[in-house]
Amino acid sequence: MRSGTWPRNSSRKHNAGFTLIECLLAGVILAGFGAVLSAAIAQALGVKQRAEDDRLAAQWLDEVMTRIDIVGPVELSYAGPTSGVLDERFTWEAVITNEVLTDLYQVDVTLRWVTPTGQRSVSAHTLLMDPPGWRTPVRWGDLE
Repeated sequence: MRSGTWPRNSSRKHNAGFTLIECLLAGVILAGFGAVLSAAIAQALGVKQRAEDDRLAAQWLDEVMTRIDIVGPVELSYAGPTSGVLDERFTWEAVITNEVLTDLYQVDVTLRWVTPTGQRSVSAHTLLMDPPGWRTPVRWGDLE
């Protein structure tokens, strides 16, 4: 043997690249990351849809409460409507009660809508003054 040179091993082959096991392991890791990423995206889309529904529900609830305030609780109690359909998913219902011996009315409005996972609802409550002759007569249908 000469000094300065390494002995050659003639039985050892020089492999360039990855072995089959390394490729399979890399594929499993990538598949795992893909599954986690797709679950995160699905959850984010669900949260986005729920936020959009909540925004739309708040908008509809504001619309109904404003109309009740314009028409007046007394007129609405007699002439209606106290429920209705806002669009293909949203419906509302109002309960109007008179506080004893006053012109003060409690207005409770519940908004319901259908989601892919079931039904959701939100409620709003307020007190409105409605003394006789205080409001200009307006019908619900006039506001559409």
